[in-house]
Amino acid sequence: MTIAVAKILGDGVRLRTRVFSELQSHYLFDDKFGRPGKGNDKGNVEGVIGYGRRNFLVPAPRFDSFDALNDVILSAIGPRTMVACWKDSA
Repeated sequence: MTIAVAKILGDGVRLRTRVFSELQSHYLFDDKFGRPGKGNDKGNVEGVIGYGRRNFLVPAPRFDSFDALNDVILSAIGPRTMVACWKDSA
């Protein structure tokens, strides 16, 4: 990620590029860089994606509309999710 990181120091600290620092200052977000050699940093996200793919998309589901597919997926994942963010409020 040469656009964001100018140099990685020996202790893992990353020196940001000037352009990335300006972007960060403008949009007010914190950075959190993954470590390429450490699979456990990214494993949880990849595991959740794999779970969703295996349980909801294999074999490929067939529905009359995307709304019907979304209803099945939302009913399967349960009330623990923020369903209000996924459904139209209209």
